Amino acid sequence: MSSLIVGAGPVGLTLALLLQRYRVPFRIIEKRSQAVIQTKAAGLWSRSLEVLEHLDLAQNFMEAAHRSDHGNIFVQGRRALRLDLTELPTRYNFLTLIAQHRTEALLAEALAQRGDPVERGVELTAWDGKTAHLETAEGT
Repeated sequence: MSSLIVGAGPVGLTLALLLQRYRVPFRIIEKRSQAVIQTKAAGLWSRSLEVLEHLDLAQNFMEAAHRSDHGNIFVQGRRALRLDLTELPTRYNFLTLIAQHRTEALLAEALAQRGDPVERGVELTAWDGKTAHLETAEGT
């Protein structure tokens, strides 16, 4: 039995890489034919980097990103909170600043290099709990 991952965002791509690492069969599909270049998230927290380290990808992300050890949260123009991430009990005690589209590109590239590229232009059109019905841009 194999797994079907619907959506090639950061979560779907990370799941695919984890399944791949443990040799669990899967397919990953994405209805968009091209990768999205907009960003909904701009950073990765320490736990995400720990997962990426498990996948031998943390260094790739560190090289592609900027790092922030401290931060401020402002409310109505006044600083409400100052964050010191250096006190986090992890070796990744900082925020990794990287655009979501760059995160997705790095994950998709790693997945393809390891033999399981994203199937783009494929959409899940129906699922009855047992059978998935997929459609390509060509209607097949």
